[in-house]
Amino acid sequence: MLNLLLHRLINPLKRVVDFNGRSTKEEYWTFVLCWGFIIFLISNFLPTRSMHIGTYQVSVSTLLHTAVLGALSIAICIRRIHDTNRSGVWWLLALIPLIGTIWILVILCSDGTKGPNDYGPKPPSDYDFEQ
Repeated sequence: MLNLLLHRLINPLKRVVDFNGRSTKEEYWTFVLCWGFIIFLISNFLPTRSMHIGTYQVSVSTLLHTAVLGALSIAICIRRIHDTNRSGVWWLLALIPLIGTIWILVILCSDGTKGPNDYGPKPPSDYDFEQ
């Protein structure tokens, strides 16, 4: 179980600039939630500084957290969308406030295509990894 978790956390980092292929739903959500939590913890141990952006006061650690997790998750998000046999351009839906965000979450939570699709073979399952 620990090997599987480490595989799901480290493997996407090895493919951080790889926009080809597919990523499973489990791999995507494990990566986003665990790394999001890790970066959140790290950013909260930094000295608290804030800066003004327009009329908003923003914590530097929050800005760091958002930038790092966002940069790390773009490639795996596109590979996850490929798993549903859609183009990675669908990722741009996330830029549309509210409706786009909800729609991209529906896509990210949906099951991938069974077997090969236009973006490659079916990614290995947990069962394949543990053998």
